[in-house]
Amino acid sequence: MFFDEVVPRHLVVQLYNGSLKMRLGITAGICLLMKHYPGKGTPDMHKLPFFVPDHYETIMTWHFGDLGIVSGQGPFVNFQDTLMSVTGGTGFFAEARGVIRLHNLTPFKFFYTFHLRGVPELPKLLSGEIVTPTIEVTSHPDAAACKPGYTLPNYTH
Repeated sequence: MFFDEVVPRHLVVQLYNGSLKMRLGITAGICLLMKHYPGKGTPDMHKLPFFVPDHYETIMTWHFGDLGIVSGQGPFVNFQDTLMSVTGGTGFFAEARGVIRLHNLTPFKFFYTFHLRGVPELPKLLSGEIVTPTIEVTSHPDAAACKPGYTLPNYTH
């Protein structure tokens, strides 16, 4: 399980492990707006700046440093959990298949749960402790600053 947080001032999409103590890399992708749904989403979401209830079709990649890349595509509905299919990967994830559950926390913060087949047992740093996904959670300051010991080897910045 991984968190993803867009930092608008840098336009960087940062990827962290489930404990938010390790910077893994970045996510990148293309999102095409399919439909707008006025009034959808919880009241808490409507209070968030920049929230617009939409359905997108996406093509995404998750970059995990020396471990490799996971690729996926499918719907992203930003007011409910959605599933994307894993379309492949590189390195450690070369034979990856499965689905990725996207849970939207804010317009710029997401929680991903990867359900993968075809890969060896995940390293502890990818499958260990998980913080409760809430709007208030933030990454560990040393991970956000990309300090040694708080990043994957050769992570993408």
